[in-house]
Amino acid sequence: MGRQYLGLLFVFLVVAVGSYSSGCGAASSGAKVPAASATSSGSSSGSSSGSSSGSSAGAGGTATSGGSGGSSSASSSSFAAGVGGAGQVSSARFLFGIQLPNGVPIPAKINSDGSLSPAKASFTTGINANNPTNAAIDPSGTFLYQAAQPGIWGYTIDRATGNITQMSNTPFASAQNFDSIAIDQKGKFLYAFGGGELFAYSIQAGTGQLSAVPGSPFMAAPATQSFGPANRMAIDQASKFLFVSTSTGIIGFAIDGTSGVLSMISGSPFASTVKGAYSIAVVPSEHLYETTYANNGANPSGIYGYGVDVNTGALTSITGSPFAATCASSTNLTAPSQANLLFVAGCGMFSVNKSTGALTQVATAPSDGGIGGADWPVFDASGKVMWLITQDMQCWHCDIGVSAFDVNANNGALTQVPNSFLVMQNSFSGAIVSIAITQ
Repeated sequence: MGRQYLGLLFVFLVVAVGSYSSGCGAASSGAKVPAASATSSGSSSGSSSGSSSGSSAGAGGTATSGGSGGSSSASSSSFAAGVGGAGQVSSARFLFGIQLPNGVPIPAKINSDGSLSPAKASFTTGINANNPTNAAIDPSGTFLYQAAQPGIWGYTIDRATGNITQMSNTPFASAQNFDSIAIDQKGKFLYAFGGGELFAYSIQAGTGQLSAVPGSPFMAAPATQSFGPANRMAIDQASKFLFVSTSTGIIGFAIDGTSGVLSMISGSPFASTVKGAYSIAVVPSEHLYETTYANNGANPSGIYGYGVDVNTGALTSITGSPFAATCASSTNLTAPSQANLLFVAGCGMFSVNKSTGALTQVATAPSDGGIGGADWPVFDASGKVMWLITQDMQCWHCDIGVSAFDVNANNGALTQVPNSFLVMQNSFSGAIVSIAITQ
């Protein structure tokens, strides 16, 4: 058994044998996904909406001008970072929880207040993903892909109900273990990171089938070993550059917009002296932020920031980086399309100076009201709602799911939407490891 499999097993044990209590916390007052969604084996039988173009509406950011750091404004062609769905510009309609152990994505409908309702999904017997890590959805919201160990698992999404149907030929690259997956903002290409390499695919319009890009896979470097999934890849707003977090630093690639072929950016790996590279996100102001895993004193704690040269993709450390030196347990991170905020799980909310990229902490991560284990933050395109994987506290077998939070646009404060905790799993049987949304 590989180190990553052992790591995921460790997560289960930690969650399952957490603080003992006779009952579960207040967060469990929300709805529950039907048991079949959390424990069933197989893909859903829902119908697909069919003909989606890989480069559909909502895609195609515009590159900012100038050198490192780019423009200080986020236009209507800016996209939220780290949401799982590429090129998202409209209000989110569906959210998918990526679960262990059986790997079937759990669909939920997003209500007008940001709360979640179980989607009407039926499941049939079949082969499911093993140890999925994260998911990526194309801009049309029709195709969902999971990185797993092994394979890339593809599904079509019924745009009316949120039901998912497993694609034919799934899993793709069935012998390869993957750590992370991402789709460019235009919905043309899918990239999967595993075994120290980047596997590149064209997404076929209408079917979502994957075709290998010439020259794929492209050499990178192994991922930093960790006890859980991380958002290890990020694509910039204009789909010009792809960045991957590795054990040697952040490696950047230029994306050929026609073929999807990757060319390593000169100077890679960047930030090679920062050890334990973990989750990364490129925000609309053309800055990249990085968290590090299990800081062991090899480098200062905190959140590392870099300016992205909009012409070359080269990274330059932001003055004052790393920020929030007291945040030694930060994990995944995300930013809204407005580029004014950055949320870092395990740490809190930060305001972003759009010109310099400097971060100022404005709120701590939610920890009251029975909320525990908050991770994998995802912003709505409006920047007014954020979702987090959360779990009950003070319990033996804890319910795990997703909670919604209203975001104060002025100060970044988070307020949990009442009764928004949707239970998707239980620590006795598994976990929710990541989430993805689609408009």
